[in-house]
Amino acid sequence: MDKLTLHYLLFVFVTAMGVLQTVAAYNKGLSWAFFRSSALGYLFGAAATVAALWWFFSADNRNTPGLAGWEQFRAFSVAAFSAYLTTGVVSSKIRTLKRLAEANPGKTRPRRNGRASKSLEVGWPGK
Repeated sequence: MDKLTLHYLLFVFVTAMGVLQTVAAYNKGLSWAFFRSSALGYLFGAAATVAALWWFFSADNRNTPGLAGWEQFRAFSVAAFSAYLTTGVVSSKIRTLKRLAEANPGKTRPRRNGRASKSLEVGWPGK
């Protein structure tokens, strides 16, 4: 994979994440949003999109022969689908952590080795 393809993948990934957060903020889609506040969702989406555009087009001279049509389609598809999956996983993790914090105020989540930081009484949802 050459440098331009890698840059394009990263550019599309970050831009797609920004667009997904903007859409989630607009539709009040709390299941996909990283933030409860619509204003923060709009701000994150705009910042990610503008930053990705600025970085991609200012990083190198883009007025050179680049990706062929099928290479660009493949890179776009992989990056957009990866952004979609990442948004789903991250938003799901955020919702799970918020539910745990609301269910156990003042307590922390147990560590992976089974010991809790503050209390051994912390239970997972559904138990």
